[in-house]
Amino acid sequence: MERRIMNAIHPTNTKIVMGMLSCGILAAACFASIPAQAAFVSNGSFEFPNTSPGTVMNINAGTEPAGFAWTVTTGNVDIVRNGFAGSTATAYDGAQMLDLVGSGSIGGISLLLPTTTVGTQYTLSFAYANNPFNGPTTASASVSLLDGASPLFSESITHDASSTFNYNWASFNRVFTGTGNPVTLAFDNTIAIAGGNGGILLDAISLTPVPVPAAIWHWFGCSLCSLSQIMASPNPGGGVTVTNQ
Repeated sequence: MERRIMNAIHPTNTKIVMGMLSCGILAAACFASIPAQAAFVSNGSFEFPNTSPGTVMNINAGTEPAGFAWTVTTGNVDIVRNGFAGSTATAYDGAQMLDLVGSGSIGGISLLLPTTTVGTQYTLSFAYANNPFNGPTTASASVSLLDGASPLFSESITHDASSTFNYNWASFNRVFTGTGNPVTLAFDNTIAIAGGNGGILLDAISLTPVPVPAAIWHWFGCSLCSLSQIMASPNPGGGVTVTNQ
């Protein structure tokens, strides 16, 4: 014996609504796979203050200008604009970069970053080179990320491949896990160009959350689409047939 249970829960517009919902969820999933570009690092490419072409701006501790955002912690630093001393070498990003040693042989900067999220992974990235204007030699600096007084990491960078034609920028990338606290990013020059007045060049400093792999979001979105279509499709004959033996 058969009895048919009429299907009254799948009107025509249900399929439309479910389809729209599933596409919206899929779109959100796709956008979620794009790295968040949060402004964790202010003035990371040192484009502010804007200097004249071919010039440098020297900044001493306690005299940081508006827009600079960073704190000079030791010595003094230079903002260097493309074309300095007739050089054809260019900044990694934009038109300006920072020389960790202004005048003398030491220099350092720091920046207090916004609070990170506990358990979230972040990537610290920047470009670095050595100042080539006092002859080819080696420059080094330390880069540290501090949670209060406790270092999340501290590493050394060294560069000796710059020329006045090409800085031959190197890239630094380091992943760390957020603690839920504000963190301080610090750079300190450790080896200056022979004779002083030149150190590590910095540019394009950024801190971004590590995105969830796009493939996972795509699989999740497609699964939701398939499920919604199954739920929205009416049964043939308008009901479910149950057979009793």
